[in-house]
Amino acid sequence: MELTTEQQNAIARLYENESLTDNLDDADARIVLQWAQEQIIAHNDGELVQAAVNSANQSGAQGAQALVAQANTFLAQGLEARAQNSIAPNAEQAPTINQNDDAANTAPREQPPTDLSGSPAPPPAATRNQKSNRKSKRSKKK
Repeated sequence: MELTTEQQNAIARLYENESLTDNLDDADARIVLQWAQEQIIAHNDGELVQAAVNSANQSGAQGAQALVAQANTFLAQGLEARAQNSIAPNAEQAPTINQNDDAANTAPREQPPTDLSGSPAPPPAATRNQKSNRKSKRSKKK
């Protein structure tokens, strides 16, 4: 099977980056890197495969089988997330529905505060206008 240049480069980066397996013993590292190489050959994204190897490296899992399982789970989740993003409607195509929107539309509206006499308080703009009228009346008296 002929590898593409992209696959060859991804495999080379995999083996050159020692930090991907620095927490693993040599035998486990070889097995995880072999798994990763197979994933790249199977046309999986090299960067996502590297992230999966790094996830296994950082997981603290013991033994090659557990490490490969960890990396495989990470890869599967990454591929699933990408697939969901690629089939999700574009934000411009369809509006998103916020669950809180329904609650906001059905909740009772707040009433304006009432003073002690029981009459509703004037809206804020009216209050400002009344204050400015009082000031202008005072200045006219002087």
